[in-house]
Amino acid sequence: RQVECEARRRLQAAEDGDVVMVDVVDGTPAINELAIADIGPRISTKSGTSRVTFSDDTRESPETAEDEKSVIEPSDPDPFLSVGLDNIRSRSRRGSLAPPSPSGPQVSPKDSQNRTSPVSSPPTTSSSPLKPRSKPVHEATTPERQKSLKRPKVIHRRPSRHGKGILPDKVLVNVFQYLDVYRLMQLRLVSVHWLKLLSSSPEILHTLDLTPHNRHITDAVLSNIICPFVGPRPRFIDLSNCFHVTDEGFGVLASTCGANVTAWRMKSVWDVTGQAVLDMSNKAKGLEEIDLSNCRKVTDNLLA
Repeated sequence: RQVECEARRRLQAAEDGDVVMVDVVDGTPAINELAIADIGPRISTKSGTSRVTFSDDTRESPETAEDEKSVIEPSDPDPFLSVGLDNIRSRSRRGSLAPPSPSGPQVSPKDSQNRTSPVSSPPTTSSSPLKPRSKPVHEATTPERQKSLKRPKVIHRRPSRHGKGILPDKVLVNVFQYLDVYRLMQLRLVSVHWLKLLSSSPEILHTLDLTPHNRHITDAVLSNIICPFVGPRPRFIDLSNCFHVTDEGFGVLASTCGANVTAWRMKSVWDVTGQAVLDMSNKAKGLEEIDLSNCRKVTDNLLA
């Protein structure tokens, strides 16, 4: 309602006619009779045409007028147009790779015929900043020869007498008998002699207890890491709670260590079936003790 009333009021005011300005009826002088402060009073042109006279002192020579005009004349240069860019580029270090300019030392035609250039001079490139410049080639540069890559020689380390240490092998073997398989695998990094002794000595690793590392024992660990290291040396094997082991890893362990095993404990090895245990028992002829507690896939038929 407010908008409608305002619109009606404005339409009514527009129909009333022109608004008479107050200053029109005043005694305002004409525009050509006004006195402007910055240029002074205007001269009335009603009396006639104005005359302009020149005295001898105010006259100037044409050369002086042209000099003043060239100095006073404003200029608006293009900020993107670099007039002296070509001159700067020609004096730069990159420009020094270009062929010598004609202002350099003159060479006679006879000398130029005798002298042969190994590399032809590059074509003249445009100096415009909008066009990409090609990489200049110096006359004296020669192409580099590609060097053939030599294959590195692999030198196999041999055990030396300095790597044995002061302890004899018998003392080392007696110490190694008290360590588990994880510590023995770490000790292989001590020296080449220790690596050879830990991998081949038949007097260590009679006990293979994998229970403390049950969360990390998988089929791949048994097949690729543990079995190649221990070999047929274990007499007592404990796989209790190694719930990641299946028939694949168990079969590799049984075929590697089963011949000399006398005791085999595998409590809560859930994924090993009765057939895999039967294959292990056929290989372990000297088996005296076996623990199959909580092996869920082992049934009464295996025991029978």
